[in-house]
Amino acid sequence: MKRFLRSSLLVLLIAFSTSVCAKSLSEAIDQVRAQTNGKILSAKTVVRGDREVHVIKVLTEGGRVKTFRIDGNKVRGETSDETATGRR
Repeated sequence: MKRFLRSSLLVLLIAFSTSVCAKSLSEAIDQVRAQTNGKILSAKTVVRGDREVHVIKVLTEGGRVKTFRIDGNKVRGETSDETATGRR
């Protein structure tokens, strides 16, 4: 039973990660909101190496907080630290 659950979870994670590719923070928020039907608690973009990663925390309908990390744009020269509130 545990093996089945692990396999199922792995398949879902792969399917979810390939369907949630965004270029901007707002696109990532929209996609996570649509897929989880949850409430967005926070969202920000962080730079890791030469990549932007959108970090989005969502409150699911089941009352759990989940964090999603979604690849954003490749950084060229400038770094961006955009947040949902627009602060830098």
